[in-house]
Amino acid sequence: VVSAYRGLLEARPVGQTINVSSGVTHSLREVIDMCRDITGQDIDVQVNPAFVRANEVKTLCGNNARLRALVHDWETPPLRETLSWMLPSA
Repeated sequence: VVSAYRGLLEARPVGQTINVSSGVTHSLREVIDMCRDITGQDIDVQVNPAFVRANEVKTLCGNNARLRALVHDWETPPLRETLSWMLPSA
């Protein structure tokens, strides 16, 4: 993220809105499975129906085309790599 912001400071996209995102979608199930694989810990997930909105967005993905056009060498690490950095191995 820092390299994206640095590149944007250098590109100076005045007045533009830029999404800083990977452009890749992951389901919550995929993220939970990655966390389980990385830590070796089982994760018990329970959903409280009272907190589930009827109009919940099912899929959300940031469009990073404008960012990539402005910051040519910007790359985002794969989510698994970021999670491995964030989560201590068991």
